[in-house]
Amino acid sequence: MALVDYDSSDSSSEDDRPRQTIHHARAVITQAASSSGSGPLRRARKSSDDSGADDRPDTKRPRKLPSLPSSFALGPKDDPTLHQGRTRTRPYVDGDYNAHVYLSLTLPSALRTILEEYLVALRLLLKDHAIHSSLESLHISLTHPLPLRRHQIIPFREKLWAQLRTHGSFRLSLVGDAKVYYNRSQMQTQAAENKDDDDAGHASGGRAFFALRTGAGSVELKAMLDNIFHPILETMHLPTYHANPEFHTSFGWCLLNPHLPAHDQVISTSKASATDGSDQPRPKEEEDHMTRLSLRDVELAEFNARFREKILRSQPKGGWQVDSVKFKAGKEVTTLTLV
Repeated sequence: MALVDYDSSDSSSEDDRPRQTIHHARAVITQAASSSGSGPLRRARKSSDDSGADDRPDTKRPRKLPSLPSSFALGPKDDPTLHQGRTRTRPYVDGDYNAHVYLSLTLPSALRTILEEYLVALRLLLKDHAIHSSLESLHISLTHPLPLRRHQIIPFREKLWAQLRTHGSFRLSLVGDAKVYYNRSQMQTQAAENKDDDDAGHASGGRAFFALRTGAGSVELKAMLDNIFHPILETMHLPTYHANPEFHTSFGWCLLNPHLPAHDQVISTSKASATDGSDQPRPKEEEDHMTRLSLRDVELAEFNARFREKILRSQPKGGWQVDSVKFKAGKEVTTLTLV
């Protein structure tokens, strides 16, 4: 029987078929690895790129964070336009309540009329200043504004009231001559405290007050201050009132001109001294560094001669009967009786 001869190409192709399959599989695996970035070649290229990136300077500018909306404000923002140009004499401190002790006097209609006439005359003379009335009631301050924490309000009030009950009531009257008092704004106080600042004392702001001083009753108020108020304030490490106070009630006020040059500032209308931030009179050498009203002593004397007798006649006969003081903490007002 004859043997059948097979073409050698057939046998070789059959032998090579597994090899082709293996090569094809390897190609597929390599392609998949390259596309996924997990292959050795891709990893090597990535590492070389990363090393080069470290050498390049970072030219990307940091993005600025947006500011928080006003609802996230930690404290109130002063807007002098809402308060006739007034600003805080003491900066806001979260958790503090401004407390104040004062006398409140009922304002007779006759006295109100006379004091309104006085303010009208002042407006005609001081046309560069907006003069505001404070005739809603007559207040006589007995303390500076006191920064009390919430837990201090009731103990301070009760301690004060317990001492005031032993004082007793008294009579009070006002003198007929008005007086101008000045206080400093917060900016002026800070400038004066900065001894390295050549402009200390020249800062703008502050107010002028038109006031009537107490006549009868001044001795009783001073005794109340020395024997009751100051010991309690010192115990609680709170600011005491003036050492030599002039008790007075303001019936008008105005903002001082912040742009008046120093050479245009007039002489002092008072020679008494007082502490910063107060509405007590200031010494001449200190007030010369402050913006002042263009109201001369002679003009003030003429006003007082014109209104003095009217002011005295329009007060209650025998003066006011003082049998209580007011204590205000935040917006709450408490009447503390003296008997």
